[in-house]
Amino acid sequence: MKIRWTVIPHGRKKAVRDLAPGTDPSNPPLTDEARRDAATLAETLAELHGRPDIIFVSTRIRAQQTAERAIELFGRHELDGCPVVAINLLGQPDSGDLDRSHPQADADGLVCYGQRTNDPQWLDWTRQARRLMIGMIGEMFEPPRPLQAWVFGHRPTAGAFRWLATNGPNQLPADGELKVLDPCLLPYLFFAESEVGGLRLIPR
Repeated sequence: MKIRWTVIPHGRKKAVRDLAPGTDPSNPPLTDEARRDAATLAETLAELHGRPDIIFVSTRIRAQQTAERAIELFGRHELDGCPVVAINLLGQPDSGDLDRSHPQADADGLVCYGQRTNDPQWLDWTRQARRLMIGMIGEMFEPPRPLQAWVFGHRPTAGAFRWLATNGPNQLPADGELKVLDPCLLPYLFFAESEVGGLRLIPR
């Protein structure tokens, strides 16, 4: 089975001070500009690289909003669109907000809302999610054929995919990190997967 993964982290989310009353600060929506950018990106990716055969998306609102246009264009089953699957293992339980005046801000002025996560957790969750997605693809597409899977998630999703493509089954060392703030993770990363060659990063 050959899979071309397109891993798309969400865009800029709203700051806590801009959230509507009652909004969970660990699950903020995107800014209006980020939603427009995500819509343009979906159209551009399809035009340049072809439409997806399946769409996977995190259960968190900012990732789902990033996927909105792609689902509208390619994931409407009533129009013979592709399958769309939400996977909690792709979701980021926490969210950071820059607020240097907040009493709980760290040295960089970042405030964490929700259950704080770490890179080893993300690597483990992404491994599980990848196995799950490959299994779903194998069941849904018979006979197996080369296909495109779009994955809408978070920066740690992209960072973990890149780690797996570079390091295979190796564990993250004690001093290792996924470099989730690396601007190279945006706006998307391409990966190729095959039974023979495993997972590898494709230059954009």
